[in-house]
Amino acid sequence: MLELRRKGWNMKILMLIDSIDIGGAETHLVDLSVRLKEKGQDVMVVSQGGIYEDTLKENSVPYKNLPVKDKNPLTMIKNIFSIRKIIKENDFQIVHAHGRLPSFLGGKACIGTDAKFMTTAHAKVENESFYKYITTYGDNVIAVSEDIKKYIISEFSVDENIIEVIPNGINTRRFEKRNESKDLKEELDLREEKIKILSISRMDDQLAQIALDLVDIVKKDDNLELLLVGDGNRMEELKERTRDLEDIHLLGKRTDIPDIMNLSDIVVAVSRSALEGFASEKLVLLAGGEGYLGVFNEDILDEAMVDNFTGRNSKNPYHKDKLKEDLYKCIDLKDTEEGNKIEKLGRKIVEDHYSLDNMIEKTLGNYRNFLVNKGEQNG
Repeated sequence: MLELRRKGWNMKILMLIDSIDIGGAETHLVDLSVRLKEKGQDVMVVSQGGIYEDTLKENSVPYKNLPVKDKNPLTMIKNIFSIRKIIKENDFQIVHAHGRLPSFLGGKACIGTDAKFMTTAHAKVENESFYKYITTYGDNVIAVSEDIKKYIISEFSVDENIIEVIPNGINTRRFEKRNESKDLKEELDLREEKIKILSISRMDDQLAQIALDLVDIVKKDDNLELLLVGDGNRMEELKERTRDLEDIHLLGKRTDIPDIMNLSDIVVAVSRSALEGFASEKLVLLAGGEGYLGVFNEDILDEAMVDNFTGRNSKNPYHKDKLKEDLYKCIDLKDTEEGNKIEKLGRKIVEDHYSLDNMIEKTLGNYRNFLVNKGEQNG
């Protein structure tokens, strides 16, 4: 450990995740890896690929594609040996896994190596199926919120002393209020006079239902325009529903989210996408697959922050009529003194509690403590 201190805490970290596509955990891992690389850490990412592969390459973060989403037992065994080989060849000190299957693979791959294994708990995973028995959290756990920390303690008996709560961070340099991109507006064929509603999420299950409900609301109002960003198992249904609707823009997977955000007036999202909306000083309607919170304002701030604006703990049931009512509340707030105040509040919340810079410093501190404490235990 003295050698580690003399080198200025430069560390070798292997990140594991199932994909690097649209999603809170995925985007978090990419931002984390890029910023750690900028700070002189030696980072590599292993996943099954996705839209953010180019982002990693552009920022000189080494990347390895493995079929880590494949649940076939033979493939899983091959993945364990492949990851173990990567660990040994690169002398990784920490293997940091994100997601249930990558965590299982990473924990097994570390056996017989000098690497220390840890995870980030991004969600409340179900605990009643076979997958409960392959769920592993390692010797050091980052939970992205207090409610997830409590959940993994109660449901998976994780030692409270090895858990640190570090919310996912938002890059406030990428997400900020700035001039619209005229080229992007022309590319998307947006109308200057219309109010633009943006929804960013996986287009799966309940999340896709919210997108479908937004389509029904917007198509009946000539003053509105809807931008839908994301992909998922209900994408074909969305394509069919939006066919020939010129005010509905089904954009699929995109990496230019900050520019799209700045073209929009109102953001319908939860979790990371909601925080990106706050950072961009947009009015945000908190509606997602895990819960419904409604129009963001100071009155719901404490409730929303408990679970990082996911609505996981909300007792408010989702209903299409409520979505419509709250959407028009946001529209009424647009360009008003009250609306501007809410937008400034959102930006301040991100800067004070959810900035990427804060998250990076806390994560680096977590890594250092983990290596020191684990090294002392092994010594």
